[in-house]
Amino acid sequence: MDTYQEDEHVNSNSKLGKLIIKVNNMQKKPLLDDSLSEVLDVFLQKLRQSEDFLINGIFQINFAEAALLLQSSAFIYCKKVDLLWDSINQCQKRMIAFDSEENKVELLRLEEREKSINEKGRLLS
Repeated sequence: MDTYQEDEHVNSNSKLGKLIIKVNNMQKKPLLDDSLSEVLDVFLQKLRQSEDFLINGIFQINFAEAALLLQSSAFIYCKKVDLLWDSINQCQKRMIAFDSEENKVELLRLEEREKSINEKGRLLS
């Protein structure tokens, strides 16, 4: 599912447009870092600035850009959760990969759980 527009459809002169482009670049290779929180902090600051103008009757938010930014951010967040899940599973597999009988049973349970999650993911797609 392609959740973001191409960069050419975004107003790169606006602050939100620049944030959308940055988020789109993050979608290409999501990492487990805090770059998404930095983008959302800048977005929150922009909203707070526009709130001051709204009190005076001036409306400055482009809802289409804001919605695109939030949609793309949610997509990246999901990808980061998936990366974290995979990383934790790999770590758990390494921890129980020793040759004891109890660990082999635990490894089988972990593999069964992964298969069921993958099957549910395919059904939802």
